[in-house]
Amino acid sequence: MKTLDGAEIERDLEHAFVTLARIYLAHRGGGGHDEPDLNPQRLDLLVRRTESPIDLSEARKLCAMIDAISERPIEVFNNLGHVFVLLEAIRLVRGRGLEPTWCAPTQQSTDGLGQSTPDLRGGDWALEAYGGSDISNNGKLAKDLRFLQTWRAAGKRTFIACRRDAWRIAESLSEHVVQRTSSLCSAKHGGPFRASAQVTLFARSAKVAVIEVDEIEITPTAPIASPT
Repeated sequence: MKTLDGAEIERDLEHAFVTLARIYLAHRGGGGHDEPDLNPQRLDLLVRRTESPIDLSEARKLCAMIDAISERPIEVFNNLGHVFVLLEAIRLVRGRGLEPTWCAPTQQSTDGLGQSTPDLRGGDWALEAYGGSDISNNGKLAKDLRFLQTWRAAGKRTFIACRRDAWRIAESLSEHVVQRTSSLCSAKHGGPFRASAQVTLFARSAKVAVIEVDEIEITPTAPIASPT
């Protein structure tokens, strides 16, 4: 999806999410859920069809934000998860007086000038979002903290938004209690390093938490030796 700026970020992002979700669900249905034919060859064809690239030509007509012609179902699934968390995050930060001015909805993390940017930002704050089920997977949390460290060093407030069940600490945090957390990123996923930060709850909905992070420290670690 294209990046967004201006006053209508939430409206445009919701329009893109609804459009893409409907196309995705229609594609994944595949017509095979009530298939009467028990022929393995026929069923194999239907199963494989659900993993074929999704034609996004109709979605492009309905929503100018969508710029891909086609995409693999897993990529659309991941992007929908990311956009949903961003939508919730926009509503949550607005409720606390922070107005978004820029949004990169599909994790490309570059703005219109090709410069590195967080997923969501305002004049004096930056937010990274995660739409999956385990924020520590593939060193994601550590990498987000490393990225946010540069924004925090520039005097910006920094946040992470994720599903409440994707980060265990999101359920135990409160707005008035500061905790310390850390995460590792292995050499396989861009490390090795350890990222640690102070975290406190900023806002929370039924499904998504926005967590403020501060005092971010990045420490190189020795690679873990492979067993012989």
